[in-house]
Amino acid sequence: MIRLLVAALIAGCAARPVEAQERYVEVVVEGGERLAGRVLEMGLAHVTIDLGGEVVRVDAAELRSCSFVSEGARGLSGVAAPPRARPRRADARGAPNAWDAHGLLAQRIAALGRAYPWLVPAAPAQWLSLGVLLLIGAGLLVHLSVQLAGADRPQLGRSVGLGLFYLLTGLAQVALVPPHTFSLGAIVALNGALSLFLLCRLFGVSRGQALVAQSVELGLATLIYASAELVSALLRSIGLAA
Repeated sequence: MIRLLVAALIAGCAARPVEAQERYVEVVVEGGERLAGRVLEMGLAHVTIDLGGEVVRVDAAELRSCSFVSEGARGLSGVAAPPRARPRRADARGAPNAWDAHGLLAQRIAALGRAYPWLVPAAPAQWLSLGVLLLIGAGLLVHLSVQLAGADRPQLGRSVGLGLFYLLTGLAQVALVPPHTFSLGAIVALNGALSLFLLCRLFGVSRGQALVAQSVELGLATLIYASAELVSALLRSIGLAA
């Protein structure tokens, strides 16, 4: 809902019949910081602003409001936002800095934290516990799937290894794959084919059995996702989550 609202705000700003070099906009980002300057680029995904020498790119996920202002209002800044909510700096061409801390992985982890705040570790050391828990869960999920598929040698060590591979490749894809329809479709197809190949090679199952194991894995993953959504909905209903 928030993303749809932000997209509507950006679309409303972009629809104004003013020449790009004459447009000055004021935006409020997550955390309350106000930024105003000349618009360099505007779309449904982000808006790039010249703040009088400094180029800032504000992503739709960070944007809270967007409105046109007079030229004299550019360069305005308000209350400083938290580091996680501060917009990414861009180079002179408007492209985001590849070494910026607010990269694609950081943005998606932050979005995951906003969607499931009850899962976010309270201390840095707890990330290790969460990682171990995910590894154990992924290993058990694979082990159960190959057992149900009728594998002759469902070794737990191989199941944990395949679960670790799933986690690492998933993390890499979250960090690197752009949100484009073609890229996402290609990744889904590649993941499915690679999963079938590894299930066949590691556990000596046929392609049909590998398809059964893969279906079990997808079904259990969907059940886990639905459970997380249910917990979040219950917490929101009693006012314990945003």
